[in-house]
Amino acid sequence: MHVPPFTQRTQGAVTLSDTDLDIIAALQLAPRASFTALAEILDTTSATLGKRVQNLQEQRVMSVIGRVSWPIVSSYNPFELWIRTRPGESLSVAQSLLQFPEAQFVMQATGSADVFATIVPLHGTDYYELLSRTIPQLDGIVAVESNLILHSEFVGTSWRLRRLTAEQELALTALTEHDEEAPITSVTDLSSVEFEALKMLRVNGRVSSAEVARKLGISSSTAFRTVGRLLGSGAVTPRVEVAPTTVGYPMMGAVAISADPRHVTTILRELSVHPSTRMLSTVSGSSTISFFGQYQGPREFADFLQRDLASFEGITQVRTTINLHELRRHWVDRDNGLLGSQVEQIVRRDA
Repeated sequence: MHVPPFTQRTQGAVTLSDTDLDIIAALQLAPRASFTALAEILDTTSATLGKRVQNLQEQRVMSVIGRVSWPIVSSYNPFELWIRTRPGESLSVAQSLLQFPEAQFVMQATGSADVFATIVPLHGTDYYELLSRTIPQLDGIVAVESNLILHSEFVGTSWRLRRLTAEQELALTALTEHDEEAPITSVTDLSSVEFEALKMLRVNGRVSSAEVARKLGISSSTAFRTVGRLLGSGAVTPRVEVAPTTVGYPMMGAVAISADPRHVTTILRELSVHPSTRMLSTVSGSSTISFFGQYQGPREFADFLQRDLASFEGITQVRTTINLHELRRHWVDRDNGLLGSQVEQIVRRDA
């Protein structure tokens, strides 16, 4: 039987060349590398590479943003919401969640949930009220299961296209080296200059020290030290945000895994190196492990479930759901499958 390829809802077609995909793969490994360095590794010219990056951004296929660490943006650990809705109302419920800046990820789904969302309690948010009353009372919702993310083993910045040679990957990895700084564990640890620079890096993960100096009216040396501290401390991590359908990976599979506690560490370790892994966490609730993987289609997700996941000892139960329509990922809204606007006012001074 012929099975049509899985695609998310999109409007218009964006076709990427092999060179475009190579550039995205290279930026995933070295998001702040100069165009000159990237061009040399990819055997092209910096002018050509720069033009292609500009086109990818204008087509809303790719952008380089900054992932701000949880302790700086949040007053508590994030929650995963598995939501059941009334028939025919899953999309409207998913859209209603976009009103909350705390909604970091939202998708209309099928399987064990009709809508899946990740809620991050931002500074100043009454997350008890939000999770126990405000969201459950949204029109169309029948039931909400909320699971606290206890610890993330693997985050979305680590997933990448695997199409470059080992030599290219090694060269790109060398471009990401920077001096380590003491961790920044709270937004109160940031000076006013660091706070403003962090917001700039969140919007544009490639923003230069010179741009920071000009916008904030500080010296070049101060800007250089500030950006270096924010990156070296892990306060902000540059990441490439892509429209998955355009790069050939339209399906996201979410798997809630229940496991014998004696085997959890081994399962987490094995899943952390699986090429499909996009997000991997230890969670509270009816499951122990939350796994998200990115796939080219149903066959690849089925192979993961039947072959890879089935080989792990200690798993007692799994629940799965897949995306029908992704509305927001890492605070970047989706517009007909392409990148939309970035949610503002995520980084706050409010304690």
